[in-house]
Amino acid sequence: MNVRGVLSLLLLGVFGLGAGVFPGKEEEYRPLYAYSGSYRTVSGFYATALEWDPRTLAYAEHFSLVEPGGLEEVAALKKRGKLRRYRHVVAYEWLAGFYHRSGEGFGNNRFLHWVWTHRKKTLLNASVDVHPMGGEDYYYDLCNPELRSRRVSELSRRVRELGIDGLFFDWADAGYLAEDPRFRKLYRVFRTRHPGMGIREFVGCAGEFYRDLRRKGVLIVTNQAYRHPRLLRHVDYDMTESYLCTNRRSGKKIRLDGRMTRKPRTVYVGFKEIFDYFRLLKEYRARYEKTGFRNFIYMNYAAPRLIPWNGGYRSAPDRESIYFVYAMSRLAGFIPYTEIPWKRTLEETPLYFADLGEALGPPVESDPFFYREFENGIVIVARGLRRDRYLKLDGIAANRLYDLKEHLWFDSSGGETTIRMNARYDPETGHYLPSAKVFIYGNE
Repeated sequence: MNVRGVLSLLLLGVFGLGAGVFPGKEEEYRPLYAYSGSYRTVSGFYATALEWDPRTLAYAEHFSLVEPGGLEEVAALKKRGKLRRYRHVVAYEWLAGFYHRSGEGFGNNRFLHWVWTHRKKTLLNASVDVHPMGGEDYYYDLCNPELRSRRVSELSRRVRELGIDGLFFDWADAGYLAEDPRFRKLYRVFRTRHPGMGIREFVGCAGEFYRDLRRKGVLIVTNQAYRHPRLLRHVDYDMTESYLCTNRRSGKKIRLDGRMTRKPRTVYVGFKEIFDYFRLLKEYRARYEKTGFRNFIYMNYAAPRLIPWNGGYRSAPDRESIYFVYAMSRLAGFIPYTEIPWKRTLEETPLYFADLGEALGPPVESDPFFYREFENGIVIVARGLRRDRYLKLDGIAANRLYDLKEHLWFDSSGGETTIRMNARYDPETGHYLPSAKVFIYGNE
């Protein structure tokens, strides 16, 4: 259902901008409360799951690409016969190194046996008592060519044996060695071992590692490799984290779901910073598409919604954050997902399965609104509204329009309808928060 010119938004609620859109009135807002319709659906693209949590595993079945844990967790899923439920799987892998308790062996892992036997050459902290992450962490010398070759062979073998698609690499940009002060001694070890080499060369060795793995047919998903953008030529997807919102804990303790914890809250990134990153990452995506780079996964984190209950609170899904992340990511053409770490089941939503189709044009800004039209729907984001706003959409080529967040249908058989964008106020900070809506066209 191709719709063009459906939506243009209002500045200061006074004038309509563009054809077919006008200021709406509250009395024209008429949801079809008794109507139940259907819309086009599709698989979600990317999700994480917990190997030991049946609920998150079941939810992840509805996504095309799933990361359910490390290689051992994936192997456990395969042993239980559950891995075949997923279309595409990547296993978690820490680029930097591994954890190892003193006195313990490595079981059947011949690669780590070899690494440990030759640790004075393969590891950066085998000969210095430096463990930046707490005492059991060991770090690969990524520029040791034999280590790199053996690791590529080991990981590609495990991927083939498990029948999965690839690997998700944490700490993927390799910049930790020079940028984190906790690694200063390890960086000195690296530079002593490799005269004339610095962080650029260390990152370059990480790129060669990704390149060699990819040549073995391994799908490469990285975490923030864009920080050294030349790495993107060697990977398929790169994940950003918390560039739209994140969850934090306040100093105040509360009883939540029956246990004491510091009060969680969702913190939103400022719009200027958001759009600065949009511009940067879209530039990188365009630059490296010809090398096989596909897209950015926009991973964000949110706190649960707190409902007063029995002298404390119970947790509920925070639809506002989930819809904000989804709509903002779709504005830029990125892949959205929001985790709610407090209770992973709270992030479950049918939103990811709504088939909006292809974008009909670039995103449009009419401050305080941002929107983008798709073949089968529209996403709209509002920047800190101080009151609810009503917008009349004209030129809709569908008989029904569905508000996914509010679960409301609208009659658009006459080519128009009026929708509402909600104001959100946070009494703890005194700020008006962003809001977002996703509308999809009905099948009728």
